Amino acid sequence: MPGIWAWLRANLFSSPLNTALTLGAFYLLYAALPPLIGWAVIDAHWVGETRRDCAGDGACWVFVSARFDQFIYGFYPDAQRWRVDVAFAILIAAAAPLFISRARGKGWLGLGLIVVYPWVALVLFAGGVGGLAAVETEKWGGLMLTLIVAGVGIVASLPLGVVLALGRQSSMPVIRALSVAFIELWRGVPLITVLFMSAVMLPLFLPDGVSMDKLLRALIGVSLFAGAYMAEVVRGGLQAVPRGQIEAAALWVDRFVGDALAKAGQKPNPPSDDFVFLRRIYLDAVGRIPTDDEAASFLKNKDPEKRRKLIDKLLLSDGYRSHLFNWLADLLRHKQAIKRTNYSHYERWLKDQIARNRPWDQMVYDMLSAEGSIATSGPAGYLLRDPGMPLDNLSNTLNVFLGANVACAQCHDHPLADWTQREFYEL
Repeated sequence: MPGIWAWLRANLFSSPLNTALTLGAFYLLYAALPPLIGWAVIDAHWVGETRRDCAGDGACWVFVSARFDQFIYGFYPDAQRWRVDVAFAILIAAAAPLFISRARGKGWLGLGLIVVYPWVALVLFAGGVGGLAAVETEKWGGLMLTLIVAGVGIVASLPLGVVLALGRQSSMPVIRALSVAFIELWRGVPLITVLFMSAVMLPLFLPDGVSMDKLLRALIGVSLFAGAYMAEVVRGGLQAVPRGQIEAAALWVDRFVGDALAKAGQKPNPPSDDFVFLRRIYLDAVGRIPTDDEAASFLKNKDPEKRRKLIDKLLLSDGYRSHLFNWLADLLRHKQAIKRTNYSHYERWLKDQIARNRPWDQMVYDMLSAEGSIATSGPAGYLLRDPGMPLDNLSNTLNVFLGANVACAQCHDHPLADWTQREFYEL
C-alpha cells in the first residue's frame, strides 16, 4: 500500500494543477461511464430478429446480430462464404510461423505469401475456376473487402514507394522531377477524391468498348495513393543511412590516422582556416579553384555546418562527375579512338556509372568480364583498349586494379617482387 500511495502522489497529485486535472478526469468518468454502461449493457436489447424487437432507449444489438454476416461478407452469396473463410484461414496459418522466432523456412513462407497466396485468394474469392461458382466483385463487401483493399494497398505501396523514393533522390533531373511531381500530386489529393475518380470519372476517359472492374480501379487508386506516402517514409530512412555511414567512416579514418601519428610521436596539424579549406575542397572535388562569388558566399557564411554542406553540394555537382571521370579516364588509359574504333560508348558508360554512384567493385567486374563489341557493350571498351596486345593489357590490368607492377615478368622472373615469368603467363 505505501508503494501505491507514493505512486499516486508522484503521478496524479504531484502539484495543485495535476491534482485539479486528476479530480476533473475522475468527475468526467463519473458523469459519463454510468449512462454509457446503462445504454450499452443494462438497458440494451440483445435478443430478437428485427428492429421492432428494440423498444427502449438502450443499444439495439439485435441489429448487429441480425446483420453480422453482412458486416463480415457484404452481399457475398451465403452458400459460397466458406471460400472466404478458407482464404483467410490459409493466410493466418501461413503467416503465423513468421511471428515465431524459432520457426524455419520463414523466407519461403514470406515469398509464398507475396507471390502465390494472392492468386490462391483471387481464385477463391472470384471463382470461375475449378468448378467454383463465379462471384462478381459488386457482391464483395464488409470486413472481407476492407481487408482486401488494405492488404493490396500495403503490399503494392512498398515497392512503389521504394522506387519513388529512389527517384526523388536521383541525380538525374527528369527522374527526380517526375518522382517529386507524382508524390506531391497524390499526397495533395484526399483519398475520397481518388476513389471517386477511379470509380466514376476514370471510365469516362476509357475508349469505347473498354471497361475495367470497379474494384480493380479502386485497388489501383489506393495503391498509388499509399505508394506516394510510403515513398516519403522510405526517403526519410534513406536520408538517414548515408549520413551515418559517412560519419562512421570519418571517425574510423580519424582514429586510424590519429593512432598512426601517435605511434610516430607526431601531432596532427591544426584545422585549416576557411580560405585554405575552400581552395582545397574545390580542387579535390571538382578540379578547379572557386570563383569570386563562390568564395565570398562561403567566407561570409556563419553556419557552423557550412563545410559539410559545401562538400555535399560539390559531390552532387556536374563538376565532381566531370573531375572524377577525368581521373578514371587517366587511370584506365582511356582514348577517344583506337585504330578507327569509336570509344564514345565506353566513355558514356563510364560517365553513367559515375552519375549513378555505382560501387567500384561492380564497375571493375563489368569491365573485366565484358563480352561483345564496344557498340553493344560499353564496359568492353576496357579490354579492347589494347587490341592485339594481351600481354600489355594483362600487365596494365594488374597494375591498375591490384597495384602490382609485373611488367618485368613478361621476360624473366621479377627481380623485386614474388612474380615469376611462369606465373605471369599462367594468368
